Amino acid sequence: LSKAFVAAGIQIFGLNVFGWRSFQALMGSMSIPVLFAICSAISPNRRLAYYASLFFAFDTLFFVHSSIAVIDVHAIFFALLSFLVYLRGTRIWRLNRYVLSGILLGLSGLSKETSVFFVLFLLSYHSLFGEGAFRKRMYGSMKILLCVVAVFALGTQIYDSLFTTSEVQSFLDHVRFILSYGSSLTGKGWTDSQLGTPITPIDWMLYYTPIGYLVTTVTINSPSGTISYIGAGYYGITNKLETWLTFLWAPFVLVVLAKPSLVERASRDFRAAAFALVWFLWTYFPYVILFALGRV
Repeated sequence: LSKAFVAAGIQIFGLNVFGWRSFQALMGSMSIPVLFAICSAISPNRRLAYYASLFFAFDTLFFVHSSIAVIDVHAIFFALLSFLVYLRGTRIWRLNRYVLSGILLGLSGLSKETSVFFVLFLLSYHSLFGEGAFRKRMYGSMKILLCVVAVFALGTQIYDSLFTTSEVQSFLDHVRFILSYGSSLTGKGWTDSQLGTPITPIDWMLYYTPIGYLVTTVTINSPSGTISYIGAGYYGITNKLETWLTFLWAPFVLVVLAKPSLVERASRDFRAAAFALVWFLWTYFPYVILFALGRV
């Protein structure tokens, strides 16, 4: 689906630097107000929404991914929309929040298969901290999961029927290919270009030398000498203030969850803390496990 958006941009605006980036830039920009709405839905503290949106807007890595033709931003955009309709209890016709969030997560999965971690996050959060009795929460989780699977299977099957070779006759063949190809990408991993040391999950949070995605150097010869500068520099690097703050807020939230008496369990502040922590755990630790298994 991500590549279909890239193709649509090229079809509308032409095969140029604007055409193949247009939808990435649009979805990346729209993700910021969607996150604002998510925070507003989960907590009455408006400062939370402002600070979260500000951090998101100045996140270097997300800005870079919203500016080049890669497939991550589409997946994140649809996942954020899914979280928003879930938290706001959105209903369209006979489609309740579980069905709508499942459909949007299915679109996220069609954009990039690692969206499975977004799915597992929402299922975990709803099962642990959702409204109602445990049986009701499990029923809601099953509705979300079934809608995700249905959208992903249907979308993949349509693609396979129209574009793939005879070797891939069903979406199950496609899923097997994804898993087989992904599991084959093993090796020594990334090495820091300046430090010469492996980039580990600890470095993801602390620091690693920026990785050049698209860096163009311009050289000008003048009577006074040669002048060189970077005309375009898209680097893979996170916002360190963001990642370093995790070492403060995540342990604090763990303490709050372990002792609900500190914050009333039914309060929206508790709900926001739980939402943030479960989201972080499903975003970070699955990749730590893949790293430990040798996945690049």
